Amino acid sequence: MYMIRSTKRIIQVTENFGNLFSLQNLKGSTTFHGLHTINKVASVLDKMTAQVSLPPKTNFYRKPLPETCISFSSNEGKTLFKEALSSGHLACYFKLAAQFRTQDEPAFCGLSTLVMVLNALEIDPGQIWKGPWRWYHENMLDCCTPLQIIEQNGINFNQFMCIASCNNLNVRSTRADDLLDVSSFREVVKTYTEQDEAFVVLSYSRKVLGQTGDGHFSPIGGYHPDRDMILMMDTARFKYPPHWIPLPLLFNSMKSLDEETGQPRGFMILSRQKEGIHLLLFSVSQVLSVTAPDNLPTDVSAFLSSWRMFLKTSIDKSAPFSDEKLVEIIVNNLLNCAKVLEDEHFMLTINTLIDAEQCSNIKHLICELESLQLYSSVRSILSHCDSQIFLKLFNGKNNENIVSSMGIKDTHFLTFFLLCWPYACVVCSTGETTMGGEMTKYANCILATKLDYLKDEIMIIRSQLENILDFNEQKKSHSNCCRKSCSKKIRK
Repeated sequence: MYMIRSTKRIIQVTENFGNLFSLQNLKGSTTFHGLHTINKVASVLDKMTAQVSLPPKTNFYRKPLPETCISFSSNEGKTLFKEALSSGHLACYFKLAAQFRTQDEPAFCGLSTLVMVLNALEIDPGQIWKGPWRWYHENMLDCCTPLQIIEQNGINFNQFMCIASCNNLNVRSTRADDLLDVSSFREVVKTYTEQDEAFVVLSYSRKVLGQTGDGHFSPIGGYHPDRDMILMMDTARFKYPPHWIPLPLLFNSMKSLDEETGQPRGFMILSRQKEGIHLLLFSVSQVLSVTAPDNLPTDVSAFLSSWRMFLKTSIDKSAPFSDEKLVEIIVNNLLNCAKVLEDEHFMLTINTLIDAEQCSNIKHLICELESLQLYSSVRSILSHCDSQIFLKLFNGKNNENIVSSMGIKDTHFLTFFLLCWPYACVVCSTGETTMGGEMTKYANCILATKLDYLKDEIMIIRSQLENILDFNEQKKSHSNCCRKSCSKKIRK
């Protein structure tokens, strides 16, 4: 409404100026004393008009639920709630209800669902939300996919799992394929609606339910065993209220194929990891995200491809390398692969949200890093290398105060990168000795020593990279399958 009034006001002001002056004539006139002022006003009006966002032609105030769904707040919905509570299958409801939220963006159903679960399980995000408060919010869940991409496209099943894993959640996922039957799904629902230490999140198609839209995420808030109905805590409250849905219908909606991945949807059981650990210093760059491979910059794809290829290089078992020689070969080839990267497409960066309490732990982490023989080897190697190449891999400009005050150098970044990279993703299954395999053994030997702060940091980043790389490989395989399938259809 405000934008509509603003638009009308700009049009009115412009018309008034048009009546007083002929702007086209004034701009070409050199005799008019107020020429500079009028041109300035005209320029401002042009900018104001361009910045105004006109409302969409069609807009809605909510949507009516289809007959297959029963509104949570209706008389029948209240009766279902009362009966389900008596049956013991609303144990999961109360913690979720205490954190129930409406998604901030139309495509944020996945993130808002995840925020509900994280806060319901009382997981400390390890970073400040606002003021002094540590609290999960959607804008903090960008470890695998940039938020601006999620705003446009939302997230799919694999992306949800990746983000959940990055935020101290145990994730047990099940696709609604031919191996899953409705009875097995019903048993899962019965089990997890009787407890509040884990929650079930569904990925399903709204179309199958008779609702508008398609792919959606929602947590299960309860179950009515006699009516065989599930309470869905729909985060899109601007569209639909929480509602009860027949379990068989919801099961069928999970079997619907996701057009992006070509796979059926499904459900995830999310629970708290036994010991929550958080990143202190390092962070994966947003250029490495669980978006489709086609969206990855060409230079990043080229780097990952050449780096993987090198790590698969065979090694002669009869002439093994010393640790120092192995590190030298690995570093030189890594820097050579990195030459294709654009300056803004680095792999690692620094956390932007670091408080005073973390600074003490970061100092311990840096000390542990510098105590390693690997750090000394890397520092010696880098003294003979082009320093500009480091900037293609690592960048700490997003938090220069921490970089400067902590004395963080390229050697710290590169040493950490060598330890956190998931070499197991490229280790040959044939048992052949490879560069990646040898580096895996070397890194694991270091991690076996007492590293109170560094080990946690390495394991979190490694897990994130594993999820991201695995996801992109799956996407690439699916994309290739689709192209082959399409080409066969064309030939027919």
